[in-house]
Formats: sequence, structure tokens, C-alpha cells
Amino acid sequence: ATSISLEDANGQRLIFLRLSISTAMLGPFALVENEMVFQNPENRRMEGRFSFALPTSVAGQAMPSRFAMEIQGKLMEGEVVNKSKAQKVFREILHEARDPALLEQGQGNIFTAR
Repeated sequence: ATSISLEDANGQRLIFLRLSISTAMLGPFALVENEMVFQNPENRRMEGRFSFALPTSVAGQAMPSRFAMEIQGKLMEGEVVNKSKAQKVFREILHEARDPALLEQGQGNIFTAR
């Protein structure tokens, strides 16, 4: 069993296909890109939550610099906005029967995508 998983509210899991990690160093900075690919085994749109932790050190917290979701072969880029605006836009897109994504930061530098 894999330690990377994504499931909907009913416990239906998406199939984890692959994880690709690339890194680049520039002085004291590191750019780490994680590409996670899942397959939906159902013939319906599924909503789920995916959580991951980014490291924290005396130098500070690691932060995401990009959030994108692939829809029909095209990357849809996210943008940083305040929490209330992000939740409002997420609900609006959901009601339009489009496929929204929302990345939220929690305590302990835990990020949750839905």
C-alpha cells in the first residue's frame, strides 16, 4: 500500500499512478517540484482532500510557490488570495459544475488541497 492517497468523503480512493520530484538549488533556496498523478476509477467527478506537510526550521517555513491542477490536458494555475475570497470563489466554481481546487494552510505547516 502506498503512503500517498487521495479519497473522497465516502472513502472511495483515487488510484495513485506516480510521483515525480525534481529539485534545483540556488544559494540558500531550494525549489522542489512534486507532481502527483492520480486516476479516477469512477465515471463521475469526485471531490476529495489531500494533505501534505512542508518542513519548518529555524530559518523559516517552506512555502508553496505554485499550485496548478491539470484539467483536460491543460494546466490551470492557482493564485494566492485571502481565505474568505478563496472560499467564496471555490463555492462559486463548484456551483457552476466546474472542477475547482483550493489549497489551504493549517497549523504545523500542513497544507490541504481540495
